[in-house]
Amino acid sequence: ERGAPAPAPAGGPSAGGTVVERISTAPPSERVVVTEGELLELEVAGTELDTVVLLDEMEPVEPQSAALFHLLADEPGQYAIELLDARRRVGTLVVREAD
Repeated sequence: ERGAPAPAPAGGPSAGGTVVERISTAPPSERVVVTEGELLELEVAGTELDTVVLLDEMEPVEPQSAALFHLLADEPGQYAIELLDARRRVGTLVVREAD
C-alpha cells in the first residue's frame, strides 16, 4: 500500500524489544537470558556497598540504591555479573543468537 511506513530492518535494535530484569546480589547466582538484538534494562539490588561489573560497565550498588545497566545484547555468549570488591559472581547474562 502506498504511503505505508516501511518495516524496520531485521537485526537492528528495533527488531528486538526491551527486556527488564531485576536480580539480587544475594546467593544463589541468577541467570538473565536475552536474545541478540534486544535491549536489556538490568537492576542489581544488594544489601552491601560494592560495585557491580557487567561487560565493560561498572555501576555502584548500595542498600538504598540498585545498580542500573542499559545494554544492547549484540554479541551472543555468556557474561559474568560480578561484585568487584567482594570478588563474587552474582549472576550470568546469557545472550542467545537471534533466529
